[in-house]
Amino acid sequence: YNVANQNLFKILKNTATEDDNIKLITDDEFIDIKTRTGAAYIELRSGKRITCKLLIGADGRNSSVRETLSIKTTIIKYDQDGLAFTISHAHPHSNISVEIYESGGPFTIVPLKNPNESAIIWMDKTKSIKKAMQLDIPEFEKSITHRSGNCLGALKLTSEFSSWPIINQLAQKITSNRCALIAEAAHVLPPIGAQGLNMSIQDIRTLGDIIDGSQDPGSYTNLINYEKIRKKKIVARSKIINGLNLSSIPENKNLQKVRQTALHFIGSSSMVKNLLINIGLSDT
Repeated sequence: YNVANQNLFKILKNTATEDDNIKLITDDEFIDIKTRTGAAYIELRSGKRITCKLLIGADGRNSSVRETLSIKTTIIKYDQDGLAFTISHAHPHSNISVEIYESGGPFTIVPLKNPNESAIIWMDKTKSIKKAMQLDIPEFEKSITHRSGNCLGALKLTSEFSSWPIINQLAQKITSNRCALIAEAAHVLPPIGAQGLNMSIQDIRTLGDIIDGSQDPGSYTNLINYEKIRKKKIVARSKIINGLNLSSIPENKNLQKVRQTALHFIGSSSMVKNLLINIGLSDT
């Protein structure tokens, strides 16, 4: 299922609030960090200072932590935007997620709890997404029903739009003295196969396993291990997703036929399909 951000955020916030070992600071802002051999010293906008053994930068694609540490990024731009919204539809989704490929990018339908409601991630050329967003609601609903191949019958818009530029962005390193980057602070991928979320979970798991029981979680050895384990896997997965996204964009009919043949082969072979699913879920 597609888990709504607000629901996930609520669960995580409640869990953190109830944990005596976690102190939430919600009315302040990170502005600077100084690192020394034994600790990191964090300055907040209020003037407060926090001392810690390890600072984890988990502040998204525009990470202030990463920027303050002068960690550069490598960015691939696709002249492509993503558009997210929710819909209701005439036919039940039967708990099946669908990706429909044409030129410009995939149109992904992710089932929600209600059998007649789904979330949509639509990737297409920037000019096409902007044009779609300017349509009135009846015309937009007609457009997305056509784009979906009418696989769920007539589609009705049930939310506001959320749009963003599609990029492939990697931090050139994911650690610095007393600091580690995770999730979109470390890597931003096109939203294909939920790989961005899967990679973020693996970042957390790997870093957690490394520092578990350590008297000095931000030690040089721990950070080197995290960089060594995760960086190579992040780069490899990024290359795969970049290739998949590039294959979804072309308008050339011959390239579309190659893609169609490949997808048909995958869809007709349960062994290949299960292999790809396991690769998508794995950390390799």
